[in-house]
Amino acid sequence: MIHVKNIKSGKQLFLLRLVQDFQHKRKLWRLGVDWTVWVYIIIPALLLGVYFYVNFWRGNYEWAYYIEESFIPILLLILSMSGTVKAYLKEADILFVWQSEHLVKDLQKYSFAYFCLSTIVSSLVQFTFILPLLVVYLDWQMSDVVNIFLFIVVFRILFTLIKRELNVRLGKWAFRFSMLLVIGISGLLLNFLVPLLTDVILTLIVTIATLIIITLLNQHVSKKKQRFYREVEIEVEKQAKSVQLLFSQLSIIGGPEFLTQKVKNSSRKRPFLFRKSGKIFRDFSAKNSYMEIFMKSLLRNPSWLSSYFRFVGIGSFAIIIVPENYRWAVWLLIVFVIGNLTKTFLKRVLDHPFLSVVAWPEVNEKEIAYNCMIIGLIPGVLILSILYNVLTFALWGIAFGVVTSIILIIVVAQFFSTRVIEKSS
Repeated sequence: MIHVKNIKSGKQLFLLRLVQDFQHKRKLWRLGVDWTVWVYIIIPALLLGVYFYVNFWRGNYEWAYYIEESFIPILLLILSMSGTVKAYLKEADILFVWQSEHLVKDLQKYSFAYFCLSTIVSSLVQFTFILPLLVVYLDWQMSDVVNIFLFIVVFRILFTLIKRELNVRLGKWAFRFSMLLVIGISGLLLNFLVPLLTDVILTLIVTIATLIIITLLNQHVSKKKQRFYREVEIEVEKQAKSVQLLFSQLSIIGGPEFLTQKVKNSSRKRPFLFRKSGKIFRDFSAKNSYMEIFMKSLLRNPSWLSSYFRFVGIGSFAIIIVPENYRWAVWLLIVFVIGNLTKTFLKRVLDHPFLSVVAWPEVNEKEIAYNCMIIGLIPGVLILSILYNVLTFALWGIAFGVVTSIILIIVVAQFFSTRVIEKSS
């Protein structure tokens, strides 16, 4: 392996850090994705995605015809917010790399070039996914799509550079308020420009003007005094968040159980819900105490709540767009995923060291796990079941949805509650 001291140019240092970054991501992927995830999740999802994409091109989804062109600037703004710039710095670089100005300048130059290239590639992939919507359902010409693509590429680069500079220079709350302002201005700008970019000359003028702004901004940033430790802190935060996100998603879809463990949970001094910690159940018992701990822990954890309702939202959208013959399969699959998510969170609650501080009375762990699973399943399964049955049986589906949700909740809770006890024992 090449030692940093033996590196003579910023290009060598950049390539070394790029290879290390790819190796790190490859190790994480191999650690979290085993053959069961491939067989039961990834391969079926890829096949289903190809099926949906082909039917998207064929114009088989009636709901897509109701999408207005006013939605496109919002979609493009969301895509533009997904970019990120990596500095490829490590804390130990303060000893050698940061003392060599030409190494730092070259590293920044190659990092920026790689960021631009990756932005072009990712934008191309994203436009490939939304191309049927633009061409088939909104009846855009390919020349219009090319114009929008050229502008969005440079706009994403500019947006990401501004976000990076604000993140480096400002504190946490100042950065958040500044980004709200930047997002608002960007939304208004896209809403004004996108309808006008059918003109090739205007598109070239706007694109060249954006490139000039990018060049001036990049030169301004390179001339300012760099904040080394803040740059490294941002790199570490992004890496930690990506690892946490990857492992949490893999644990939800069936990855190894140890992936559900977190190093640290951020918490408020006073929670948003149940601030005075009043009792939920009137009768005091060990079983009710366990259930109350589970409910409060779930409601006080924003990341788990967002994951829960994100899957409910994705499942609802999938149930709406899939053909009628496959709705039942998607419905049951998302219910199973929500059950696995609830099981994962319940296991973390039951295994928390707080519960082992004092001696608890003898309780029926299976009954507690079963009741907690029912509580966690009720909102998601009820929403999905009513939606599926309404789409299938019209208004009668509301009654059918309530009945089927009760049956599903009982079955799924029974299935996963036994696995919670097996894993915890």
